[in-house]
Amino acid sequence: MCSGQTSGDDDGAPVNPGDMGAQVMKALDNLETVLIGAGFTLSDVVRLNYFVTDVDGFIEVAQVDGPRLGQANSALPAPCLECHGWRFQNC
Repeated sequence: MCSGQTSGDDDGAPVNPGDMGAQVMKALDNLETVLIGAGFTLSDVVRLNYFVTDVDGFIEVAQVDGPRLGQANSALPAPCLECHGWRFQNC
């Protein structure tokens, strides 16, 4: 299981603010890096979950970038959860 891939750079800083397509591709690049390091590829993926701030924007991007996302053996779009920030109390 691989979890928590984002569109961050090597230092974890966000990249491509406001560009959902570029963010999705960067997150997939990051996922692919982890997978390759473990001897796998996107074609070995059986499930992808997306946590996004704009589900409609993501679905639009998924239609355009479907071939790259389609390398994973996951139905498109996979389950999505729209998030508008995290709030932690008493951590």
